[in-house]
Amino acid sequence: MSSPKAKRSLQNQILIAIVVAGAIPALLVGYAAYRSSAHLSEALNEKLHATVVDLNDKIERNFFERYGDVQAFGLNEVVQDRASWYQVGSAKNRIAAAANAYGQLYGIYPLMLLVDLEGKVIAVNDRDATGKPADTASLYEKNFRTAPWFQPTLAGKFLKSEILDGTYVTDAYIDADVKRITGAHGMVVGFSAPVKDRDGKVIAIWHNAADFGVIETILRETYEALAHDDMPDAEIMIVNRAGAVIADFDPTLLGTKNMNFDPQVVLNRNLLTSGDELAMAALAGKEGAMHTFNPIKQQSQFGSYVGSKGALGYPGLGWAVLVRISEETANGDLRDQLWMIVSILGGSLTLLGGGAWWLARILALPLVRSLDQVRATGGSVADIAAQTTASSVTLAESASEQAASLEETSASIEELNSMTRLNAESAQKARQAALETRQCADAGAEQMQRMQAAMDVIAAASQDITKILKTIDEIAFQTNILALNAAVEAARAGEAGAGFAVVAEEVRALAQRSAAAARETAEKIEGSTSRSQEGARLSTAVAGSFQQIQNKVRDLEGLITEIANASREQSEGISQVNLAVTQMDQVTQANAATAEEGAASAEELQAAAIELAEQVAAAMQHIGGRRINDAQGKGGEPRAGGKRRQDPPAGQAPTALRRPAKPAPQGKSTIVNHSAPTSHAASAPVAAHR
Repeated sequence: MSSPKAKRSLQNQILIAIVVAGAIPALLVGYAAYRSSAHLSEALNEKLHATVVDLNDKIERNFFERYGDVQAFGLNEVVQDRASWYQVGSAKNRIAAAANAYGQLYGIYPLMLLVDLEGKVIAVNDRDATGKPADTASLYEKNFRTAPWFQPTLAGKFLKSEILDGTYVTDAYIDADVKRITGAHGMVVGFSAPVKDRDGKVIAIWHNAADFGVIETILRETYEALAHDDMPDAEIMIVNRAGAVIADFDPTLLGTKNMNFDPQVVLNRNLLTSGDELAMAALAGKEGAMHTFNPIKQQSQFGSYVGSKGALGYPGLGWAVLVRISEETANGDLRDQLWMIVSILGGSLTLLGGGAWWLARILALPLVRSLDQVRATGGSVADIAAQTTASSVTLAESASEQAASLEETSASIEELNSMTRLNAESAQKARQAALETRQCADAGAEQMQRMQAAMDVIAAASQDITKILKTIDEIAFQTNILALNAAVEAARAGEAGAGFAVVAEEVRALAQRSAAAARETAEKIEGSTSRSQEGARLSTAVAGSFQQIQNKVRDLEGLITEIANASREQSEGISQVNLAVTQMDQVTQANAATAEEGAASAEELQAAAIELAEQVAAAMQHIGGRRINDAQGKGGEPRAGGKRRQDPPAGQAPTALRRPAKPAPQGKSTIVNHSAPTSHAASAPVAAHR
């Protein structure tokens, strides 16, 4: 039975270990998350900077189009219609009608004027962007020579760039005529360009007053995007090159998503003279972001700024775009993330503590009980290790004897293998000699066949000669008869045939000699033919003998080949047997070595079992605070004085397991034999050293 004190002590240690092990990674993760939150300010900086750059670019691109509109309107052919000049109303004035069409098409020009070089109105639109009538008839009686755009346009003081020229741009101002006509704020940007006749001579000036509402629309879209990105208190301002405010869009302060056209602010408040850091930096040609203080709202703010740089060749009016948000909004994401980190980290540590307490509770008691079981099992393991040592020694001795026998068998088989290999080699040589003999016999038989063929040819030739000689003999016989007939006829002729008789006698003599020679040759040829026939018969007999020799040599070659193959197979079989015996010898040697190692391992296991018992006792003392006389770590309820009912009396050492002594080696030097170990039960007790 395990000790409650040991269980509580172990439970506390497990609890502390788990909490520490889990808290360190959690704290590291929290620190990493905190470090990553530092990037939020950079992201906010980039977001605001991208906003002001995009806003400025939209404005500059819009003005680039307005720059070209006024020149395009002045190129309309109706401008050259002098009959329409100074006619009041679009019904009579074609130029005014064209201006009405432009106003409805573009929707951003509340006032479009064509004035002559004296400043008198030639034509003006009398309809607004929606097509409703506009009260502009009175402008025909007004002279615009003193208008801020008239003289600069005539003087050619255009807003120029490398690719643009020909339009004078009036910076944002309040146009009284536009204010009266529209009934609104009257804030416009003027675009004026000279109009020329067909000969290129300036005859008039076309002036477009672009409603500042187009800027308001762009600002409203920008604000909606910022509000969507959790910056609802964003404030957008545009200042001209002199530092005067020309656009103030601050829904948080004004309570409306419309631009502030308060005369106290627009074109009246100067941010340069008031020392506004954003405006000063932007108008100095810089761009970026910084922290500032807003004296009107009495709050710290974070703002981004950019100066006008133009777009698409339009050089710009030198404006500056400013966007501000409160520090609270700027730090909102950071604050939310830090709060989330703290919440998650706190919750994680709480869950970790609870889980660690529960896990330590369910682990402590089973672990203490397991230690008691391990202690009890250690003694059994020691006994089994002693028995295993004895068995391993016996197995090692048997394996050694078996290995020696296999070594002798392997040597004998190796000698037999050598002899068999030698026989196989000799059989192979005999097979080669038989092969060469058969080849010689085949060659001799072939030569005999050729000689027999030659003898047959000679016999045939002799018969042919005999026939020719018979023909010669017949010719000689006929010649002799003819010679006799000639002699008879010569005798009848008397003296006249005496010479012919002599010739006939000679021919007869020659014929007889030819016949005699032919007979003699025929006899010799006949004798030669008889002998060639005898030679042919003998060659046929010799060829038959050679054929028999050839067949016998082939049979002999086949037998020798079978002997050589059998010897080779026998040699291979013996080699395999030798290999198997060698492998058996190796396995036996390995078994012997394994047996020795098993004996040594059994001894080590026995020693480890003893060490395990000592370690378990030490662990039980550590987790339960037990006394020194509890060295074996036995279970049981604690008694007064820290002793247990199962503990030995104080001062008496417990019985310890003693490692058996190694026996002296015997047998072969390569095999270590061990005698049976002495059982620990029979060994004398030794004093505990702890």
